[in-house]
Order: sequence, then C-alpha cells, then structure tokens
Amino acid sequence: MNYDLIGVNIKMLREKAKMSQTELAENICTQAQISRIEKGEVIPLSSTLYEISKKLEIDMNEFFNMASYKRFDYISTVKNEIRKAIRNRDYETVYELVTCEKENPVFSSIEHQQFLLWHEGVAMYYLNKGFNRSIELLLLTLEMRNPTLYSATEIEIMNSIGIIFNEEKEFELSVQYYERALKEMHKLQKKIELTKIRIYYGLSKSLTALGRHRESLNYGKRGINLCVQLESLYLMGELHFQAGINCFYLKHYKRSMMHLNKSLLIFEIMDKHDYVMIIKENIDECFPV
Repeated sequence: MNYDLIGVNIKMLREKAKMSQTELAENICTQAQISRIEKGEVIPLSSTLYEISKKLEIDMNEFFNMASYKRFDYISTVKNEIRKAIRNRDYETVYELVTCEKENPVFSSIEHQQFLLWHEGVAMYYLNKGFNRSIELLLLTLEMRNPTLYSATEIEIMNSIGIIFNEEKEFELSVQYYERALKEMHKLQKKIELTKIRIYYGLSKSLTALGRHRESLNYGKRGINLCVQLESLYLMGELHFQAGINCFYLKHYKRSMMHLNKSLLIFEIMDKHDYVMIIKENIDECFPV
C-alpha cells in the first residue's frame, strides 16, 4: 500500500473543500498529526482515516483504492520489463530486476514473489549460476502455494522446467513436465493459448530428440492448428520446422519438404535471417540436389 498517496489525496480533498488542517483535525486528532499524514510521515489508523473520510464526505475505501492503483501500476511496469528482457534473452537485466525488487514490500504477496523467483530461476540457469540451483528454485516456486489446482503462472513455470531439462538433454524429464503442464492446463477456466503453443513446441522438440517422431509430429501439428485458429505466427515457423524434420524421419518426404518450405517462408517474412540460414542448411542436407 502506498501510504504517501493516501496523504496526498487527503490534502487534495481537504483543499478542495476549502478546509484548513486545524478544521479537519477537530474532534479527530491534532493539526500536527494531519500535517504528518499529508506528508506521508505516518500511517493513519483506520479509525482516524474513517473519521477523516466522513468529514471529507468520501468512502474510506476510496483512499485504499487510490493508494493501490499506483502500487499496481508499478508492479505491472516491473513485470512487463522482466517479460520484455526474457523475450530478448537479456538474462542479466532479468536477474538485476529480480534481485532489486524481491525485497520490495509491494512484491511481498505469494503471487508476486512466485513471479520474481520463477524468473530468477530461469535467469540463473542462462547466466551459468548452476543447473541444480536453478531447478531447485523453480521446483520450490512451483509449490509455493501448495496448490490443488495450478494457476496459469504455475503452468508456465512447468514449461520453463521442461525447457531447462531439454537444454540439459534430460529429454524424458522434459517430456514429463510438458505433459504435466498440458494436463493441468485442461483444468483451468482461463485460456492461455500462447502458453499452450509454447508447450506443444517444446514437447515436440523433446520427443524428436527421443526418436518418438510420430508423437512429436502430432504435437507439432496441434501447435500449427492452434496458430491458425488464433491467426498468429507465434512459433509457427518453428513448429513447421519440427513437423518437417519429423516427416523426414518418418520417410514422408513430400510432407517434409512442404513443412520446411513453409517454415522458410515464415522466417523470411519475419526477417529472421539466422533461422532462414538454418532452414536452408537443413533442406540442403535432407534433400541434396
């Protein structure tokens, strides 16, 4: 709660009512106390705030709403900065932001702490601070609420664990967490379709690495269909690439070439030149002229 903002709003409403601090304080507290509240130097007691709100003819809850709005805006800004840094793979910034904010009282709720520690675990892994430490932190974060029904955030944490196990070539464990995430997702009322696309892609990659090409192709196609349904190119190029590679291993060569060409086209449209080079190299390797 930003109590400074409560004081600011008391002063604004008092001045709007053309009331002095002494007049507002009458039968409530001292003028000096009102002055300190308005400066944010002290936290008003709920009984004091109730009497002030009556005199200013405002619902006491409005003061809390005003104070919470600024806090909510700050939290949203920090979370968006962390998400942006994750997208840009700027793990140094992620780690700095989390380290800076996790002791901040406005992030003291389990929900906010869970968000920060989740991203700390991811950043730790990519900054080479230890695979075991990273996984331990992510597993701890996953169970912070001791949930019977997992939240959207906790499903995303499962996805992050799946990704890290994939990076470590622990493909069986990776598949377990991706499948668990999909299972828990079906229980959610809230739709988190982009997360589902990420899980389909990650699961397809891990299954390919295990040589389970039919299963991998199935999940890749589910991801592609969801992209089409959402009219989104998000991970569609990567999913077509996965489908193309799996079709090749399954000796479905025409379908393999179709998926690889679609992947190439999507990455060309999106100006992802590094991906274009990778796809071309794979096409040349799979289908030498």
